[in-house]
Amino acid sequence: LDFDIASTLNTVDPDRRLLVTFHDAFGHFGARYGWEVTALVGSDASQVSPGPVVAILERVREQGVPAVFAEPQFNSGLLQQAAEEAGIEVGPIYSDVQNGEIASYIDMMLFNAKSLARLLR
Repeated sequence: LDFDIASTLNTVDPDRRLLVTFHDAFGHFGARYGWEVTALVGSDASQVSPGPVVAILERVREQGVPAVFAEPQFNSGLLQQAAEEAGIEVGPIYSDVQNGEIASYIDMMLFNAKSLARLLR
């Protein structure tokens, strides 16, 4: 699994290895695979205000990163709206196995790696 994830993620240019998510659940993932991780809200998914969202998306745009990521189980409407206005795509990422689409931890991890690679290449 680790080899497959690393191989998939290594297809992304190092300058685009910025994982921006709605909620802070991917720090260990980023550290393991050498990605910078930025989240809009802490691990408790507390309220987020427009200011930090706009600042983060401006940085994403300046770095030429084409996508940010949202988890289906959180209301990430503010992220969706701000990303759309900035011309940045919002892709799916999972921090939990919680629907019929993702049946196991292994499926979730492979899905996330493929989602990142597909949208950030």
